[in-house]
Order: sequence, then structure tokens, then C-alpha cells
Amino acid sequence: NLSKHHVVYLNAKTADEYFNIHNYIKTNRPLLHKMFGMHPKNSVFLLDEAQAADQKVIDGLEALWNQGSLKSIVIAQIKPHLTNCPDSFIDRLGKRTIHLDKLNLVRVHDMIKLRTNGKHPFSDDAIEVMAQRANFIPRKVLENCEVVAVELGDKARIEKTDAKFVLDRKEMEELEVG
Repeated sequence: NLSKHHVVYLNAKTADEYFNIHNYIKTNRPLLHKMFGMHPKNSVFLLDEAQAADQKVIDGLEALWNQGSLKSIVIAQIKPHLTNCPDSFIDRLGKRTIHLDKLNLVRVHDMIKLRTNGKHPFSDDAIEVMAQRANFIPRKVLENCEVVAVELGDKARIEKTDAKFVLDRKEMEELEVG
């Protein structure tokens, strides 16, 4: 649906203290726009991991939006509320927010099949374990799949006991660190 728009994507976790949103947008313009010093119309900014965005990123986005340089800003984050955004920014969003529900087991299977082009090593029981441990939250399900697949990369088929073993060990390591 965004084919007629210029899309700029930023994972907020990658923005360090030297990050400049204006320079980032400039360097992510289409080549012809760079050559002629033009700014694209219909720019859509996708801010992923928005909970990790510092105030400088949020303020920069708000300024670009107020100037009309951005047609739309799409914010994705795991927290239910935008805690690091000023009230003026939140007020402009209004009720235009979408809260995604947790997946059911069928949708988890569909998501994994889609993300792997149907070529994954997980048994149905292993997928169920990874989904349950992720509380059926899409991002966490995919993180569990990645952890299990990387740990057991040499296995042609990953079963329920394999997934449980890897995820139990991951939880223990997190408890020791935290």
C-alpha cells in the first residue's frame, strides 16, 4: 500500500547519541531527489522500537511533521503507551492507534511458515512451546524461533524437548544476569 510513498525506516535502537534525524532522512532520499536537492512528497516514516527512541529523535520527528516534511509517522513499540513523547505529539496522534492482539496458535504457525517460506525445522509441538513461552506475542515468538534455531542449527528437525531445553537454558541465563 506504500508503493506511491517514500518510506524511511528507523529502528530506534540503532540511533546513538550522534544520530541526526534530518541527516538520516536526507541520506535516505531517492537518488534523483538527492541529485536535484529535492525533498520527496508523501514521505512516510516508520519508527520501530519506539520505546528506545531518545527525546532528540522524537523531537526531530515532531519538527519534521510540523513542517510538512512527513506525510505520516508509523510508530511500532512493545509498550502500550508512548511514554517518551511530548503531549503535543500524542495529541496529534489522537485515536489513530492500533493495538495488536496476541496471536492464536494457528496464526503463530502461519507467521512462522510465512517468515521461513515454509522451510523451518520446527515440529508442531516445538512451535507450541515457543509460542507459549512468548505468551503468543509475535515478536517474542520470532525471537524464540531464532534462539532455538541458532542453538540447534545442525538439527534437521527440532522437537518439543529441544525447544524446551534451549528456552529453559535461556531463561536461566537471563536470571543469572538480571
